[in-house]
Amino acid sequence: MKILNEQLSSHEEKLIKEVEESLHKPVHYCYLNNELSNFGAADYFSNPNFYTVYSQKGLHGHNFVNNILHELFHLCQIEEGYPTSSTKNTLITIGEQQYFNSIGTLSASVILDLDVNERLLSVGYDSKYFFDYRYQEALDLFYNHSIVYKDAFENAQLILNLILMRITDTQEHSNHIFELYPAILEKSGVAVSFCVERNCE
Repeated sequence: MKILNEQLSSHEEKLIKEVEESLHKPVHYCYLNNELSNFGAADYFSNPNFYTVYSQKGLHGHNFVNNILHELFHLCQIEEGYPTSSTKNTLITIGEQQYFNSIGTLSASVILDLDVNERLLSVGYDSKYFFDYRYQEALDLFYNHSIVYKDAFENAQLILNLILMRITDTQEHSNHIFELYPAILEKSGVAVSFCVERNCE
């Protein structure tokens, strides 16, 4: 069996099929075509007939399967009644629905990913690759300032990734990043651009 040109082992195929068959709609797979997610996304609302799971093109092998399972588990959460986010129409959000919807999704992920990580562990997978990626990204920002956050969405994504890292990564990584929080946020310009640009108080 192949998903997005990635050949799966019989064990990987069995795991994915078990999750797919537990869902009430079939799953379509696509590559990500935007920069709003590092690794993947699960779309449960755009089409009434099927779900869509997106994956980054650069993932292969074990990490690819891990990512696919991660997104499938998010679909399980939706069907099990886990909370989702929506954007109220206010003076601030009118005209910026996509931005605030994305922020809402990121915020929900900080909570939902905790459960997803437990589900991954229960089937012999984990999020180490993704934790290590976020950790290295934070270190690159602190030591090299090699990552440029161009807008408020990316700043918000940084904050939420740091929060998620703090509560899910290894104790060593978590403690190290926590010590660097103030400097990382200062270098990213979060305190200025995220609040001022979006009229936060």
